[in-house]
Amino acid sequence: MKHSLLPIALGAAFVVFGALLASCSARPLPVLGEDCSINTDCAAPLGCRIGACRRLCVESRDCGAGLRCLIREGESSGGCQLPEEAVCALNTDCPDGFSCIFATCTVTCAEDADCPVPGSLCLEEEPEGSGVFGCNEPLDEACIYDSDCPVPYSCAVDGSCQFECRDDGSDRDCPYPRECRMNICELIPLDASGG
Repeated sequence: MKHSLLPIALGAAFVVFGALLASCSARPLPVLGEDCSINTDCAAPLGCRIGACRRLCVESRDCGAGLRCLIREGESSGGCQLPEEAVCALNTDCPDGFSCIFATCTVTCAEDADCPVPGSLCLEEEPEGSGVFGCNEPLDEACIYDSDCPVPYSCAVDGSCQFECRDDGSDRDCPYPRECRMNICELIPLDASGG
């Protein structure tokens, strides 16, 4: 009879041990936008990038609509902008290592190769001649009208926001009498002689 009580006693011990473990509340993992140091500080599927729990990305199409992939120089992957970083007015509105250019947090650059996100272009912020350059990339946003896209994008034939032209001095993307300025095809003022 003594041997038949052993399984019951063991079962009761496991129940008590399980209840004790369950009563120990683990620290809840940080959620989107909360501070972190390493990936395991964040609730899955988020990772720790640029000091905050973010969706991990390699390019902006990995992020939500209107959000860009922020990749620090020298890294192969990054984290999606937090919604509050999608629009900025000052550099202090952006995470460390990023600047507010084109009213969004981005990387400063001198040429396209400086931009860590594939397909990004190094563009000068308006007004032309400002000397402030930042990485900007075509967005994977659906559109019907040009007004559905943020500047300097326009609505392409495939219904996505893309640069209207590449501002490289060739004007090959713009029909005459337009030229590419700040990635937008602008009408060239004709002189009085018509030429």
